[in-house]
Amino acid sequence: TIANWIITSGLLKSASSGARIELDSSLSRISVIDSTNAYKTVMGYLNGLPRSASVYDGGTLYGVGATVTYGGAYYYKCILSCIGKDPSTSPTYWQSVSAYYDSNEYGNWVANGAVANYYGSTSQKGSYTISDGGLQIQSYGWEYLRLGTVDGLQGLHFFGYDNINTTSTGVTYTLEKLNVYSTLTSSTGSINFRYQGGSSSATLFSIGLTNTNSTWTIGTSSVYLQALNNQISVINSTYGSVSIGPQNQYYCHFITSMPSYYFDKDLYAYGYNIFNTSYGMNGSGILSALTVNATYMSVTNVISGTTNGNVRIGNPNFYGSNTSLTTAQFVAWLVSQGYLTSTFQTWTFRGTWYYAGNAYINDTGDPYSSVIPLAGSVVKITGYYISNSDCQYTIEVSVPTTNNIAGEHSCNDWVYVNNGSNYGPVWRRIANTRGSYAPIADNTYTLGTWSNRWAGVYCDNAYFTTRLYGSGKEIILANDSWLRINQSSTFTSGIYVGSSILRTDNQLQVGDSGNAFYANSSGNGYFSNQLIVNGALRVNSDSTFTSSATFNDVITANYAIYAGSSLTVNGYFTANSKIISSSELYTSTTYTNSTTYSNWTFTPSTGEIDLIVWDDIVAGGNTGGYALVTRLGSSWSITFLAGTQLISSGATYLQIKAANTSYIMQFRRLRLKI
Repeated sequence: TIANWIITSGLLKSASSGARIELDSSLSRISVIDSTNAYKTVMGYLNGLPRSASVYDGGTLYGVGATVTYGGAYYYKCILSCIGKDPSTSPTYWQSVSAYYDSNEYGNWVANGAVANYYGSTSQKGSYTISDGGLQIQSYGWEYLRLGTVDGLQGLHFFGYDNINTTSTGVTYTLEKLNVYSTLTSSTGSINFRYQGGSSSATLFSIGLTNTNSTWTIGTSSVYLQALNNQISVINSTYGSVSIGPQNQYYCHFITSMPSYYFDKDLYAYGYNIFNTSYGMNGSGILSALTVNATYMSVTNVISGTTNGNVRIGNPNFYGSNTSLTTAQFVAWLVSQGYLTSTFQTWTFRGTWYYAGNAYINDTGDPYSSVIPLAGSVVKITGYYISNSDCQYTIEVSVPTTNNIAGEHSCNDWVYVNNGSNYGPVWRRIANTRGSYAPIADNTYTLGTWSNRWAGVYCDNAYFTTRLYGSGKEIILANDSWLRINQSSTFTSGIYVGSSILRTDNQLQVGDSGNAFYANSSGNGYFSNQLIVNGALRVNSDSTFTSSATFNDVITANYAIYAGSSLTVNGYFTANSKIISSSELYTSTTYTNSTTYSNWTFTPSTGEIDLIVWDDIVAGGNTGGYALVTRLGSSWSITFLAGTQLISSGATYLQIKAANTSYIMQFRRLRLKI
């Protein structure tokens, strides 16, 4: 025993029994043994130690040298790489081996279920070298990770296996490799990711830094993401690049080497849709070019699929020097400035507010407003121009509230449409509340081309506050609940509708509330004073005359006529119903019934003639009669006709009856004064 170490022949032990360390020269190994006298870990030759083996799995890829257990106590060692080859049925790939290591097998060994741990800090003194081939990590004999050199590249290498196929001579496969390695120069450094699959290889991307750390790059030489000066990122492809990031304290910048930007979705800013892909009918987008200069802003190809569209906005001088121009000269100037071209465009301009710097158009043909001043005017030009005969364009001009043309009207709006010289291009002025008025119905301008432009005025809605005038005379007054037409009688002959129809679906009145005359939609009429009819009158409904009425022609009465005063008929009278005077006589139709006779007693006044008419009102009856009675004072003149009998009479009454005594009779009477 030396310093608690026990030395025997060929054996050095830290203790005679229990947990201990042994250096055994006969076995050529160092062993760590626990208190149960079981080996825990061994370094050296492994002769007699139980093999470390996992249970065979048919889905695992096994390489040469991998050891498995199969069927409990049976141990097999892989001699041909394989997958899915059962050791009991595929002996070509496996070799049966002992459950214990042979005398020629060595290495570091750990007992099944035990773990070898390193605690605390460890350090390696001197050099530690891994030769070419490097540090490898394997699983069942297959290498999956290596730190070292592969294909001449020093770095970390990952291995994968694809297209695995087991053959009679082993497993065939395609080896996939990912190499991660560095490249260093005096000013830059990069970490590179390179892929190899079969016979092909490519560098996927690199991460590089400059020696000042102000620029970094991820990608390849042609496709990369880069940061410049720690402020802006550059995305580069084989086609071009875009730089993204703030370049000053105000904005975030998007700068590209390409001619334009393309968006395949709608673009929103502050919640507003400012770019809508639905307009991109052909997928080429809406905005093809945006041009801004000192004179105008131009947006080209506004609607996708058209190659000739422009929208431009500007603030130019129109021609200049307060020059008088014809329309043809103004159009020629627009063409010379590129405002009218052979491609379709829309321009919106506001002329500078500078009289001396802008021209005016002098040939509108309007006698009320003959020129169009352009200083401060808004001019919109839409269309194209190739020649006078091949053009389609519209010019709209809104004139300001003042101008420098003596005697010229302001606040006018003008439109000029030219679809070619063969289609009558002409200026027209739009009537408004402030511009010069339109010469409507003015006999001075009933001839010539200009009057044809004002031949009619059309609007969906017209508005005036109180009065509407024509030829300086009041036509309509609208200041209360009445619509008053020619109330002031400035049209001295009255209101004339020609051969047209004047209609109301309520009531026609003469006088206050119709107190002189009215006729309503029910067919009733009323006269408060004398009525004179020089033509024939046909009464088809009950009518009342409260004042005197004179008829100079025939009356045909199909319904009752109520006469409150004198009724004069200078023609003949046909009564298909009744005529009744309101004084004394309208006692209504009288009915009587008796088993012996039917009679009616009445008391006409002196100077009256009564025509008494009666008839049978029983269904199927046809008995009737009439009598003509005249009273002059206390005497009577009676004519009985059609079966009428006198019952009795006196100074003031008369009683008559019908010949038939078995029916209910209806008596009616016409009384005429003499």
